Amino acid sequence: MKIYLLSFVDTNFGDNLFIHTVVRRYKEHDFYMVVNEAYKSSYELLCKFEKNIHLVSEEKAAEFLDEMDGMLVVGGDMFGNDTYTTLRAQISTIKNKGGFVAFLGISLFDDYAFKTKLRLREMFSKANHIVVRESKTYKQVKKLLIKTPVILSTDMAFNTDVTAVKEVQPEEGLLGISVRKKIPRNAPDAYEVYCQNVAQMAVAYLNKSESNKINFLAFSKGVYDDEAVAQDIMNLCPEEYRGRMNCTTFDGDVESYILEIQKCEKLLCTRFHALVFAILLNKPFIPIIYEDKMTRLLDEVSYEGTRLYYEEPNTYGGKYDFHAFREDNNSKLKKYLIKSDSFFKETDKIIL
Repeated sequence: MKIYLLSFVDTNFGDNLFIHTVVRRYKEHDFYMVVNEAYKSSYELLCKFEKNIHLVSEEKAAEFLDEMDGMLVVGGDMFGNDTYTTLRAQISTIKNKGGFVAFLGISLFDDYAFKTKLRLREMFSKANHIVVRESKTYKQVKKLLIKTPVILSTDMAFNTDVTAVKEVQPEEGLLGISVRKKIPRNAPDAYEVYCQNVAQMAVAYLNKSESNKINFLAFSKGVYDDEAVAQDIMNLCPEEYRGRMNCTTFDGDVESYILEIQKCEKLLCTRFHALVFAILLNKPFIPIIYEDKMTRLLDEVSYEGTRLYYEEPNTYGGKYDFHAFREDNNSKLKKYLIKSDSFFKETDKIIL
């Protein structure tokens, strides 16, 4: 099959992980992606690791769709008003020639204008099936009154096979800190506060033992430059601590980067997929919530540990505990993970 794959690309571990999972699962098929010129180097790097992806220029985007057998829209909320018209036209082209369309891993925001809801209903109604990654989005999609089958599953990353990864022993005393830059409109000083707070936590952790070390996990090196964020935080730490700090930046190799996460004994998570892998790899962790999608996941699995918030000062001080999340002592987590089995069930029927 020839399959049009629509997903955000910007050399970001989480986004590349989605693509990696899909194209490796259906490795006997060819996937085609239209290159956004602003992210051209990220698309080229992606193809270095995923050999069954073929790139199409924006100029030839209209032509190649006639050759496609289907279309997969992969990722969270990709339905801004600026992309809707193009996406609707692409879906119509695929469906009019008898192809399939599926949305995999959808996550919606809380508030949409009435006009946007009508657009979403029209677009989703043309799909063969939709997979959503948490209960809140499931309820939102069902409220749109579409007849398309909607499957409530998990984030796609929970389909990652970490059996072999778990054989790599974590390094004792190594704290992995995933970082992110965010400047909310209503809190212009949030980033500075965040950096100061994480720096304080890092120093406090290193003070606990001379053998403790920190690896800043820079998940993104595209528009969101996590390596620069890590450097900003390290610059706030006294110089004598920096010798025990390191930064590992995602370079496009998904499997190698999962190993870097596994090497950490504990995780401080300011990235959604750091949180996902903390759960998958049974790592003690603390979330720093920067978007509602983190709260939704924590609620799905009945997380009762410490919750820190990106925009709030003075929430990092005092006592805090890394929460050891275990599937065997959390029935809701176990039920949630079982849902991951349904993620590709309908897509497999079409493609395999």
